[in-house]
Amino acid sequence: MAIRLVLIIIFVLSCVFLIQKYKAMRSQKKTRNITEPKILACADCGVYIPESEAIRRNGRIYCSSGHAKNHEV
Repeated sequence: MAIRLVLIIIFVLSCVFLIQKYKAMRSQKKTRNITEPKILACADCGVYIPESEAIRRNGRIYCSSGHAKNHEV
């Protein structure tokens, strides 16, 4: 009887452990996809910058307003 109880406890604990591991892997996968920013190159100097920091003028991408002004028509 005691051996059966120990086996049931081990089985339940392993199931709980596997479920927690699975949930952690899923949440890690989701955050990894969200945090990867798109990287763009400046049309003037070629420096790579995140899309959120890029300045767009006349269909081109620049790393700063100074570089954008260098190419104004």
